[in-house]
Amino acid sequence: MRNHEVPTGFLSSACTLLVIGTLILPASTTVAKELQQVSSGKPNCLEPFELRVASVSRSNRRNSEATVIDLSDGSLLQAYTRFRAGVHDLSPADIVTCVSSDGGKTWTDPHVVAKGDDATGNVLSASFLRLGSGAIALFYCKLTNVKGTGVFHGLKMKVSHDEGQTWGSERTLNIPGNHSQVLLNDKAIRLSTGRILLPTYCGLSPFSPDPEFVQPLISDDDGETWFPSPYRVCRQVKTGGGLSESSVVERSDGSLLMISRTNAGFMYRSESQDGGETWKRPVATDIPASGSPSSLCRIPGSDDILLICNQVSSEESRWGFSRHRLTTFISKDGGKTWIHRRNLSSMDDRTYVPPEEGGPRGKLERYASEEQRLKKMEELGLKDNGVTMAEYSSLLFVGHVAVITYDVYGTGMIGHALQLRILPVEWFYENP
Repeated sequence: MRNHEVPTGFLSSACTLLVIGTLILPASTTVAKELQQVSSGKPNCLEPFELRVASVSRSNRRNSEATVIDLSDGSLLQAYTRFRAGVHDLSPADIVTCVSSDGGKTWTDPHVVAKGDDATGNVLSASFLRLGSGAIALFYCKLTNVKGTGVFHGLKMKVSHDEGQTWGSERTLNIPGNHSQVLLNDKAIRLSTGRILLPTYCGLSPFSPDPEFVQPLISDDDGETWFPSPYRVCRQVKTGGGLSESSVVERSDGSLLMISRTNAGFMYRSESQDGGETWKRPVATDIPASGSPSSLCRIPGSDDILLICNQVSSEESRWGFSRHRLTTFISKDGGKTWIHRRNLSSMDDRTYVPPEEGGPRGKLERYASEEQRLKKMEELGLKDNGVTMAEYSSLLFVGHVAVITYDVYGTGMIGHALQLRILPVEWFYENP
């Protein structure tokens, strides 16, 4: 899941904690017209701001892969992976939850809801989902060490009937025959039909030469029983690896759009017309991206789709800056084209990387000197702003306000922290 190839030797200045107050820029006339269809409804109590919601310490060097859900009393419930030691995916970790009753400004102390086993592996990558019954489902992965290689032996599920105060027993939801199965954080989705879809990705074994493929798990009875899609979504190529870490959104006509991670230098897309049982062959988008995941969501009250991913050139990726730019996009045609690009985090001001700058990164310059990296940063127009990596986002709309989390790493930090952004819908439309 993680890419730990980002060089850090050249990073020297202190990282700054950002807590930004309310800031809403006036929308242009064009943007205002576009927003007429999404701006109705009563005002929401959430206010725009930014907060380092889960910082790191010597004993807790990684907080990552979060998911957030709004509760019946207006509070926010967050779950994320809290590592007890180390920063690698194989390091001991738990799934913890915390609650905010003031719109995300303050949070309760983390409470362990799924504990990883130090001897055999850990648990990570949480996803919340509101069930049709009104209960809350929590999905997460259990990772087991096999010969020093992580194997996601179990996709787990727990259910809470009291808004996350207590959780039921743990269930395993594996596809028969697959030894490794992963659901990316915050990617469980409930369709308008009531069907639940988990866009899991799989590998036949950790040592298999076969590429990873996506094979969603489906439930039509509110999570009681599950069956796999009969179709494996994969790339039939010899380079660039398979498909993994997918996000799915339901379009206004009921069809599904899937955006997936690859190592081919671009995000890939696929579509389903039957609720996720069968999928079209995936094709490359025109979004140059590193081997990292995305988030997808329909904007409330509209047909527009919001996408978050690491937009990057192959040259940036080759020099170890593959996840510095975390960009939001909007599609008004079901995911065929993407406009209104804005950066949640970036080492430069570029919000558009043209397709011709994408493609496989080539050989990573992992052994370059600090002097060489500083020179390359200058050539690429990048500046160390304290956050050199932003990744693994979560996305929730509460009314017409977006609640976003993502993992950050940067100058002076001893590990991966969790960043929270709360933004009005208007923010995403302010660029052409």
